[in-house]
Amino acid sequence: MEKSEVVEQTKLAFDFIQKLYLETSYFIKEIEGILRQEEEDFQILRPAGYAISTARSVGLESGSVEQWLTRKGVVFFAAKSDTEIKKGQTITKFAPNMKLIVIRFVLCDRDSNEPEVWAGVVSDIINKNDYSKFEYYVWKFAYCDRKLFQNPGESTYEDNDFAIKLNLLKKSLYSISSTEDIQREIITPVLTMYRGNYI
Repeated sequence: MEKSEVVEQTKLAFDFIQKLYLETSYFIKEIEGILRQEEEDFQILRPAGYAISTARSVGLESGSVEQWLTRKGVVFFAAKSDTEIKKGQTITKFAPNMKLIVIRFVLCDRDSNEPEVWAGVVSDIINKNDYSKFEYYVWKFAYCDRKLFQNPGESTYEDNDFAIKLNLLKKSLYSISSTEDIQREIITPVLTMYRGNYI
């Protein structure tokens, strides 16, 4: 292949990835906008600012280079009454019967045949540390994602830091192409779970 072709292919590849990331950000913001209109006035959690949480690394070790491109990420939402924003970050203190909505997107992964979105509810949270807010645990959902997001439906997870209950659904990301799809395929079933009517 000629150098000029390699240069063009490199540009096209990065243009495509940029568009994919942009569409994914719109997807998350659309979910955020819909959830803000619900009676709970859900707020997106901001453990380190307005961002997705990923297992990203920029090391030069061979295992780290694979993480240079963000392939998956996770965001959480809490009812406005359960969280507060200070200096651009949220503070979601642990409380009895605490529940959170989780959205995880997977753009490319060895265990997935196509891009997917996981959505559901995290509940029955037992904090085993002296942490004062849930935001300290958000990173675990990016780093321990294979253990946490194994199968749709109800499951539990426990380690030295915390114990939780999960109720999740999984959808093909590319089958969701409109606000109506987001409402029908994600928001409605997740709110049913959140409000206590497990599906």
